[in-house]
Amino acid sequence: MNRRNNSSISIILSSAFRNSIGYIIIFFLTTLLLLLASIISLQIEKASINNQAINNYTHSTLELILNDVSLIAHSSFFIDYIRSGSVSRAENYPELSLWMSNLNDPLIKGVRIIDQFENLVFQSGIVSSSFLDGKLCYTNEILDPVFGNCQGNITVYLDETALEMRIIEQNINAVNCSDCGGVNIDFEKLKSDILINKEKSLIYAHVANDKYSYAMISFIILGAIALVAVFIAFVLKKYNTTIHNQLIRPLLDLSKKIENDQELNSNLDAPKEVELLRESLEKTRKREREVAKLKLEVERGRIISQISHDMRSPLMALRVGADTIEESPEKARKLIQKCVDRLTTFSQDILGVSKNCSNEANSPTPIDELLNDIIEEKRRKLESKFITLNLNSKVKSKCDMKIDSSMFGRIFSNLLQNAIDAIDSLGEIHIEAETTSNKVLCHIKDNGKGIRKEILDKIGQRGFSFGKKEGNGLGIWGARSYLNSIGGSLTIQSEEKVGTSVTIEIPIENNPGSNIPEREFPI
Repeated sequence: MNRRNNSSISIILSSAFRNSIGYIIIFFLTTLLLLLASIISLQIEKASINNQAINNYTHSTLELILNDVSLIAHSSFFIDYIRSGSVSRAENYPELSLWMSNLNDPLIKGVRIIDQFENLVFQSGIVSSSFLDGKLCYTNEILDPVFGNCQGNITVYLDETALEMRIIEQNINAVNCSDCGGVNIDFEKLKSDILINKEKSLIYAHVANDKYSYAMISFIILGAIALVAVFIAFVLKKYNTTIHNQLIRPLLDLSKKIENDQELNSNLDAPKEVELLRESLEKTRKREREVAKLKLEVERGRIISQISHDMRSPLMALRVGADTIEESPEKARKLIQKCVDRLTTFSQDILGVSKNCSNEANSPTPIDELLNDIIEEKRRKLESKFITLNLNSKVKSKCDMKIDSSMFGRIFSNLLQNAIDAIDSLGEIHIEAETTSNKVLCHIKDNGKGIRKEILDKIGQRGFSFGKKEGNGLGIWGARSYLNSIGGSLTIQSEEKVGTSVTIEIPIENNPGSNIPEREFPI
């Protein structure tokens, strides 16, 4: 059987129950839990019956007290007393006290009577927190709680401790419980000729079921939990090696192979989940490699397009030099030499050696000389166009810009060529250069065709070209990207049929030669 189809859960369970002691423990725990459930069910039923018995006894006790009070309230003397005036009541008060002394139940601690005008007409004994409040309603001098005319109220105060003791004496499962809320008294079920005012009546009897059974149940529950914990610990300890070998170790091996970039070979000893994880990771790794390869191809295409774009200008200058070498050999020779130097520097950039093998990036840039050389190169390529190139430079002879000479020359050459291409045949281009305390500013202004506003917003986007049949949209995008990377900028202002102004800002390096970014042919 192929173990690859085994899941990690099945490995753990099959290992755990391989030994017969596992079955014995499970059987014991199951029996214990069933027994525990039966005990709890019986105890709950018993508690419910016991609570009902306590309530029934309390009701019967209160009904006996109410019956004794009702006998006195039925007497003519009592009725005349609550209906009489204050003088008659004062005369009959001792006799009523004698009548009330017949309420000799130890549960009664005191009695209080008020008339229908809520005047206190009688009070004896002690006031307590447990009491019954009833309305004295009569029909033809007979107590009638349903249709009678209420003449007053009587309140009977009860002894809580005595009531609790009676309940405990009558019910062997009842115990005193000082923190319990008391028995649940349903005053509406009390049978009496006195109308009980349930909103004003309150009975406390702090009794509850014996806690011994609950303590026993709690002990059994804790014991069962302890046994389950012991069983789990036993299983984990006994089969920890199996879990480690068949689940944890394959995961660790898989993690190590991923970290060391090794092939994720199939493992027959690994559970199904680990094998599925390995397959998923292997697929993800293949997709990542394919994406990386695709990105590399795209980057190669971008670099080739950039190289083609940047070599166009010096190659055209070489052609002009070759065409004019007979007419002006010395000027043609200088032009050809400068173009060869630019192509050489450019090739070094491509090979990545200019940064390591040349000190040009660490040397101050001769801006005036660079501008003049490039302007002279462009003049020789104007051919049939009548364009005047004017240079007004206010910069220092050499300046520690945060850019090397080759990169600055390529940026300026491409921007100047764009200005030339914007003029059909006759026009002017003004180049101005100046320095501030922390940057070099170079302005290129032409009076060419200009650019419409909706087009101007797109200028500088990669791949977008305007007004050139062979344009690839890399020149301005590359220049702006590089200048932004060194803390500079490139801005364009233009008006259709008026002209265009391009401004580049290049930071001045405080520490020459430091923090010059590695070039990635953006121009």
